[in-house]
Amino acid sequence: MIEQFDARSERMAVPGLRFRMPTPGPESDMVSAFLASLKLLVPRGHHVTVLREPHLPSGVPDVVVVVWRPSVTSKWSASRLSLTATDYRLVHLLSTTGAQTTLSLTEVYSSCILDSVERLASAGMVVERNGMLRAVSPRQTCATRYVVALEAKTRVRRALVEQASAHRWFANESYAVVPTGQNRPAWSVTARRLGVEFLPSDTQRLDLSGVGLRTRPLSYATWQLGDWAWRLSSS
Repeated sequence: MIEQFDARSERMAVPGLRFRMPTPGPESDMVSAFLASLKLLVPRGHHVTVLREPHLPSGVPDVVVVVWRPSVTSKWSASRLSLTATDYRLVHLLSTTGAQTTLSLTEVYSSCILDSVERLASAGMVVERNGMLRAVSPRQTCATRYVVALEAKTRVRRALVEQASAHRWFANESYAVVPTGQNRPAWSVTARRLGVEFLPSDTQRLDLSGVGLRTRPLSYATWQLGDWAWRLSSS
């Protein structure tokens, strides 16, 4: 199942998720035409949520494609709905660095971190034993399996490549969408060095069918994107 949401969507009651209203013009028209004709292939048992111009800490990508597993979210409790950005940062830290003592966390982040610990524990995302706090496996707590970011411009410029590269903070793949024939070889070399690929605007198929086993979150935004997709799909 593929769902698309933007600033004009009716189902917007998702805490923490904001969209920028698309600016009318050639680039917005190109993105609309691109999405209208694009076919996304994903693994069986996965859903796709397409977010157009969502606000993220690294900026506002033109398009974010979130591939996620509803079978993971089916086991989540209502406590998940109360999580904040701070909570996602904490669970990502714990899943990356391993178990930490509650004392060490409060020394670094102050006692206010205990509120996050309580919310995460209630949501089944962390467990505490003998003073040690650890994250439950992301396979059970993070619905996101793969993220693709798309940045579109009618002309190839350095700013396009740099913007697309910044999205690698949360995206497994980042593409610069440009009019067919605009991706000159010299720019392609620079883009690849920064982890970006050019995608012609007349592309009609994006094969993500082999991404089902990739479950390691890249950043705390990876957790947020899966939760937003779940909430949008459920609203």
